Amino acid sequence: MILDIQVTELPATIEISFEREFFDSVNFDNNNEFTIIADGDIIYYEEIFSNSEIRTLKFNLSSDTELVEIFGTHLKGISAQTQTKIIAEEVSIKEIDQTDKINELLDENKKLQEYNILLKEENKELDGRIFELENLISALETQVSNLNTIVIEQVNVIYNWVLGYAIS
Repeated sequence: MILDIQVTELPATIEISFEREFFDSVNFDNNNEFTIIADGDIIYYEEIFSNSEIRTLKFNLSSDTELVEIFGTHLKGISAQTQTKIIAEEVSIKEIDQTDKINELLDENKKLQEYNILLKEENKELDGRIFELENLISALETQVSNLNTIVIEQVNVIYNWVLGYAIS
């Protein structure tokens, strides 16, 4: 149970009663302790009344407290143990429903592994070509040709600039 709190005066004392049918903390039909947390800190409380229908707790809060959380084991007739069983059943149902998806992913994984093998073989073949002497010479000739073209263009730009500057 979560309570938004605004402390207006000190000492701030809260006295709260719970109908056991709605909210309680029990273990094997015996009273169990509640856990109370105020803004992240555990709060110690006193149980001032308890019978078969109601439990009443009393505790103090500091001036800056804004949020109080009270933890028990039963809420609206559902116990934490029952809830755990329900969640476990839902998880097992979801696992059964996921079988088709898992098989689909396994098939896709197998296809990707086969494709990966093909890529590795192709990569080996390409690596061999890169370091063949004829390929290196051919690549070097292409780079030299590209460099010659750039140098000729730069010379033409400088020549035109000088002639154009001299004529003016």
